[in-house]
Amino acid sequence: MGVERAFFVSAVDRRYVAWFGNFLTAAQRSGSPHVVKFSGMGAGIGSPSEILRQHGETDEALADSGLPYTILRPNSFYQNMLWSAGTIKDHGAFYLPMGNARQSLVDVRDIAAVAVEVLTGTGHEGKTYVITGPESLSYHEVANKLSAVLGRSIRYVDVPPEVAFDSMLKAGMPQWNARAVTELYGVFAAGEAAGTTATVERITGRTPISFDQFVRDHAAAFS
Repeated sequence: MGVERAFFVSAVDRRYVAWFGNFLTAAQRSGSPHVVKFSGMGAGIGSPSEILRQHGETDEALADSGLPYTILRPNSFYQNMLWSAGTIKDHGAFYLPMGNARQSLVDVRDIAAVAVEVLTGTGHEGKTYVITGPESLSYHEVANKLSAVLGRSIRYVDVPPEVAFDSMLKAGMPQWNARAVTELYGVFAAGEAAGTTATVERITGRTPISFDQFVRDHAAAFS
């Protein structure tokens, strides 16, 4: 008892819904805390992505729980580009099944700043916030920005989804996770994550971090 605020975030896992169910039960037993839940842009029970279906199901469970809540739905992170740091460093290229789709990637530092404001502030109950970066970029444009900041040519190479899936398996990712991430890439490649929002500026009072700034801050990882 006595819990006033609670934050839920979990790794991508097939047990996600069960884990959130356990969390929600504990939250309800602790009184009536304001629950802030990490979700994902495009979450919904009808999504072709299992990850987004998981988020949709658990978002609905929270909304129906009777607890005060806020749901955060960020786009994919700039920091996910660090998964490709090795090939960028060694081959001057990164490989994704994204076609020519645009995506409004966001820095995790901005997501954290929004979460802090929501957890410590007031007036956020019952709200769902979609969190994006300041611009919607194709991955060819991402490559151009990497090239400009790093001072050498970086290429984006589009690969088929099955190639991305096999690469994740060869890297040691469990099969469920590799399939789920490949499905999520399919949603992104369809252009479903291209829109931008003003959430970061509205909630934190400052402009969101640009992709150029992210690359400058992490240049050593790509060089």
